[in-house]
Amino acid sequence: MSDLGSRQATGFADPDNRLGAGQWTVRFDPGVFDIPIDFEIYHIALMGPPASTFQVFIDSVFYDNVAHGDVNSWDPNQPMFVHSGSTVFFYFSTAASPAPLITVFCREVDT
Repeated sequence: MSDLGSRQATGFADPDNRLGAGQWTVRFDPGVFDIPIDFEIYHIALMGPPASTFQVFIDSVFYDNVAHGDVNSWDPNQPMFVHSGSTVFFYFSTAASPAPLITVFCREVDT
């Protein structure tokens, strides 16, 4: 299993945010990932607005709901599998400052 490094993205005011127009969305698209193979996200660290929540989608598929969007860490027993070419979205419940900053840590899928 090879480490593919970390990627970082900052939230933007998104008119298409699934939790409310104009609220923060953090998007990791294929240009950000720049990983030509299927991979997994094995750790996520984030900082965001106080009292926020967020939902995670892989492309258009709901993946998870998180109750604490201010400071959080995700270190799952089952890493998030991502197909090459997919986009991972974090839709926040607010447009309050500060903009969320998320770092994801990627590695090759263990085969």
